[in-house]
Amino acid sequence: MTTPTPKRFPAVPPTVLDRKCTGCGACVAACQPDAIHLELLEDGRKRAQVNAELCRLHGDCLVACPHEALFVWKWQHSDHRHPAKPEG
Repeated sequence: MTTPTPKRFPAVPPTVLDRKCTGCGACVAACQPDAIHLELLEDGRKRAQVNAELCRLHGDCLVACPHEALFVWKWQHSDHRHPAKPEG
């Protein structure tokens, strides 16, 4: 018998906010293999791209991103504290 894991995030993969993504790769390193990759844009910049089919909805990428460039639109979890945001 498997024990269900607590659901911290909704069943919706994160969205990458283009204006905030610097292509640093922190989300790629924190995520499941191949669920997020960096794509090369025409202007030479890199940008994170989420593969919704491979995303396991762990949310590690959300916490790892120092630029808050990943966002889940319907996320209502009040215990999350992003490391880049001051509390209060």
